[in-house]
Amino acid sequence: MNPNARLRTGVVAVMALGVVLSVAAPADAVPPKRTPAPVVTVTPASPTNGRTATFTFTDSAPAAVFTCSFDGARYAACTSPVTKTGLAAGTHTLSVRATVPTWRSATASKQIVVDLTAPVAPVISGMPVGATNAAIHPTFTDASTDVKGYLCSVDGAVAGACTSGA
Repeated sequence: MNPNARLRTGVVAVMALGVVLSVAAPADAVPPKRTPAPVVTVTPASPTNGRTATFTFTDSAPAAVFTCSFDGARYAACTSPVTKTGLAAGTHTLSVRATVPTWRSATASKQIVVDLTAPVAPVISGMPVGATNAAIHPTFTDASTDVKGYLCSVDGAVAGACTSGA
């Protein structure tokens, strides 16, 4: 069915003996339009150890009006982007409702997990006791699975990228 087609409707009331009581003039009716489909994104990626998150949202319907709810609070008018600061550790959710006049409304949500737990320090070995002016090649291991790299510093020098045993 064509979504822009007009439907013809009419109402007739008939008594039990078949006598017509009233006839309403046929009326044109427009079928309901499509439902908006909001899309929500968040930066930084989740999980994060940051206390700030920026949520952006859009809808394919240019006339969409947005209301937002953060962590279950009441919906209130909002515009993209929405930035939240001072986030506590835990899961936070922004729900965005898109409404278009004469259309239905739709809601989409996005979560971010704030993890403020400090990583476990790596275990360093292979350091000669009292070494001076010697080539130092420490080895280190880390129990964390999400380590992206290491920075090393000797005697308070500026830290630089390093690898175990190098």
